[in-house]
Formats: sequence, structure tokens, C-alpha cells
Amino acid sequence: MSDAEDEARADWEVRQNLAQASIGTVTAVDLTGESVTVTRGGMTRSMPWVGDAPWVGDRVLISVVGKQARCQVVHGAPLGTIVSATSTIATVSGDDGTIYAYPFVSGTEFVSGDRVALDHRCHLVAARLSTNPPPPDESPFPPQQPPPPQPTTHSADFYPKWSGSWWNGTYNSANVNVGSTTLGAYGYGRQIPSSVPSGATITAASLHLEQILDHVPGVASLMGTHAFADDSHPGTITNANVTGSTAVSGGTQDINLAGSAILAALLSASAFGIAFRSGQSYREFGQSPSGRIHLEWQA
Repeated sequence: MSDAEDEARADWEVRQNLAQASIGTVTAVDLTGESVTVTRGGMTRSMPWVGDAPWVGDRVLISVVGKQARCQVVHGAPLGTIVSATSTIATVSGDDGTIYAYPFVSGTEFVSGDRVALDHRCHLVAARLSTNPPPPDESPFPPQQPPPPQPTTHSADFYPKWSGSWWNGTYNSANVNVGSTTLGAYGYGRQIPSSVPSGATITAASLHLEQILDHVPGVASLMGTHAFADDSHPGTITNANVTGSTAVSGGTQDINLAGSAILAALLSASAFGIAFRSGQSYREFGQSPSGRIHLEWQA
């Protein structure tokens, strides 16, 4: 078969097999003539290139434009794994499944299994990787941080666990009497500090008192706190067990406790109830719901 027939047959094969483009391997490069020799499926064909100049061994994408076949370098996977290495050349299995034989910088040592970055434009093993690099962040904006949680409003009524009166230190009634020698008190146990978290913002606080009788309407009673934490009343309470002395007038009423030392003591568990000192006025408050403490807070 003549050379002309060979060329015609090759051209026909290219048109039949490569009309949709295919991959070949460069076996020779003519930089002066700006053409390469490409082998594909046992066929060899000379053609020009477009884009980056190919090297021998490069894979190229072959396409036919009109009657002219041309090729373009197909750059391989940017990462691969060392298969073997001499002092100058590393054989790399690219992540695309292709085997590359590329040189590397003098003084570098590679062992089988090393992960490496490949520079296909320069035909070079560019660098060893300690780990695979993370995938690029496809988002052009940093992730939005969720807004801080908003405080939740809570409210509760705390009823006395017990109430009582002590005449000269001896318990004598479940009502809260106050007199010259009689002390009265309400006890809440540990329900307040166990319900309201430390650091909560108190938005409302009040003490509800229901008066039964008042023998000295013009004289205020003196109210403080006590530290008896049990859910049942103690055997004795005296003025020595009472801290603070806030003046409280007679009558059924709701006393504002917001910001008071009494409320601070109840919240911090340094006190567990309120008491009315003996020696001031003479009046009587009822049992629960008298003594109810209403709290509202945010946390």
C-alpha cells in the first residue's frame, strides 16, 4: 500500500473513530513545525496542537475540525500516590487512574504510598502531602453564626411549706402571730433556690399577706429572714434567728420584694423563709395562701 493510501486510510479512520473526539498519546514533538505525533489504538498520526505545547508521553484530546485533526493536552488529576521512585524520577498513580513518570526537585525523597501533588504543565512531582488537602470551600461567604439564644421568661408562685407562731420561743399556732413576746414565720424549704437559676434576671417579686386581725394598726411589724430549710416548722425560733428588719404595716397586701435583701437571701439559699420579730405591734396573718411569694424571671 502506498504512502498516499496509508494517509488516506488514516484520515478515514480518524474521521470514523474520532469525530466525537478521543484520547491519544504523544510519541514525538516537533516544536519548529508546531506539530506532534499521536498514537491511538495502534494508529499514528501527525497533527498540530492547540493550547499548551505537549510533551512526549502526554495524553491529548484529539478532535477533527473540517479535514484537519488537532489535539490539546489533557491535564491529569492534580494528586496521586507514589508507586516507586529513583533518585530523579517518580512513578505516580494519579487519582484519575493514569500512571505518570515525572521528575522532582533534587534532594527530595519519596517512598511508595506517599501522597503527592502533580504539576502537569511542568511535568513535575511538585510536593509531598502530609494529608489530602480539604476540598475547597464552595461558599464565597463565611458560614452564618446562629443568633444567641434569647432569654425565656418564667414565673412561679412559691407557697409556704409551713407557717407558725412561737410564744417566748415555743410553738403555739399555725397562724403567723406577732406580739410583744410572740414571733411569727413562714418557711419555704429549698423550693425557691432550686427553681430559679443563679444569674437569672428577676423582673417581678412580691409577698402576699392576708391579715386576720390587727390590735395596733398604727405600729409596723419588723420582717426579716430565717435559715430553717426543712419542710416542717422548727421546734423554736427567737429573734436571734432572724436577720434584717424591714418595716411592714398592717392589712392584707402584696409587698414588693424586687431588689430587696430578703429576696437576695432567698435566691442565694442563705435564707429559707421570712419571720416577724417579736416585740413590735400585735397582729395576725393567716396560713397559706398567705405568705405566697410570686416571682417572674428571665434565664
